[in-house]
Amino acid sequence: GAEINLTNINFSPAAQRLVEQEGVNPLSLLTGGDDYELLIAAPAHVENALMQALRAQGLKPQIIGKMNAAREEVRILDKNGRALDVKTPGWTHF
Repeated sequence: GAEINLTNINFSPAAQRLVEQEGVNPLSLLTGGDDYELLIAAPAHVENALMQALRAQGLKPQIIGKMNAAREEVRILDKNGRALDVKTPGWTHF
């Protein structure tokens, strides 16, 4: 499973305007479109080296969550660490 911290996700300027000016729920922006970013899952012991290597390539990596072997589902967490109810879970590739 995985835990994603909603507050750690950097939305595009257009998406951020929707949230701030139009009152769009940021959670709804995570599951319904074709806006792609690269997602990397790596062991914690390589985190610093990986972040440095990505920055050296001119990238702006952001840690948005962590894998959780004790769970099977993906949970989206609010700023207080509480799981949010995801009404539209997105596409399942299985």
